[in-house]
Amino acid sequence: MRIGIITFHRALNYGALLQAYALREALKACGAETSVIDYRNPIIENMYSYPSLFQRKGLKSKMKYILQGGAEKRRRSKFEFFRKQFLNLGDNDYYTGEDISKSLEHFDKFITGSDQVWNYDAHNFDKNYLLSFVGDKKKKFSYAASFGVSQLPEKYMEDYKAHLSDFSACSVREEQGLDILNELGITSGRVDVDPTMLLTKNDWISNFKISEKSGKYIFVYYFELTNTMKEYIERLATNTGCSVVLVGNPIKSPLKCKCKFLRTADPVEFISALANSTYVVTNSFHGTALSIILNKTFYVELLKKQSKVNSRIENILKLFSLEDRIISDSLNDFQINWEEVNDKMAKMRKISLAYLGEIVND
Repeated sequence: MRIGIITFHRALNYGALLQAYALREALKACGAETSVIDYRNPIIENMYSYPSLFQRKGLKSKMKYILQGGAEKRRRSKFEFFRKQFLNLGDNDYYTGEDISKSLEHFDKFITGSDQVWNYDAHNFDKNYLLSFVGDKKKKFSYAASFGVSQLPEKYMEDYKAHLSDFSACSVREEQGLDILNELGITSGRVDVDPTMLLTKNDWISNFKISEKSGKYIFVYYFELTNTMKEYIERLATNTGCSVVLVGNPIKSPLKCKCKFLRTADPVEFISALANSTYVVTNSFHGTALSIILNKTFYVELLKKQSKVNSRIENILKLFSLEDRIISDSLNDFQINWEEVNDKMAKMRKISLAYLGEIVND
């Protein structure tokens, strides 16, 4: 069985690449010959492009490139190497919206997901992420796909209904996604774990050959460093005596405490640093998910109420009864019952792997 995955593998984002890798590995374990389809959406390509010095306008942008450009270009090069090494993708053999139908020759079935592949706002409502190029319903599936919103605008409802009604099965990542499917009248919906959770802690450690070390540091990964998070990190560092390892390439340190920067980390270096930390502080969904998988003591901040990432984080915390990990005014010293968390994750993983097995073996 040859299965093609369409997802956001071109994003310059750790979670996007790690979930793509995990879904591919899980399908391979189910017996499928699996590839990530190297599909390139122009909106996403432009979003993650990196203008050269001469393409930039304004002194501030040019100075930022001079100070940060070297490290950023190395990081991008390492991301590309990860795609080649772990997703088996080359430089030139890719599809666009004009020729993606050619992929039909290479695969027996198609899976769209995970990540926000059904978020109309992420890619200008590119219906290829709804498998519009696949004519046969028996070949169309999703896995832990996310709409990225809790409600669809009325103007998109009919399009979504028409395309998703033509799936053999619709797997989503959040309960809100299931609510949307129900609103569309689609009864084949189900909720599955994020692909990163299809692999166990031991899988991640062994697959990436991570050397487990005892590092007394706080691993910090954020989309936005708010004053609340900044103060919490500094207080945690002071109270525990831990230094900070921060994923990012700032011109100057945003923290008052001792801090090391992972300026050029690829996904393997990212997960290795997280795995060997004492604490994790994040406001990222995959920062949260990987902390749970790797059994790290973590603290998570919910961003402003209008932030779309909140529902995803709230879902996963509720799923494992970990709502007390949300950052509050005082330092949280509640202990996590990892035995209970791991037991629940194992049961959910088993159900999701069974679903993938059905796709492969049907």
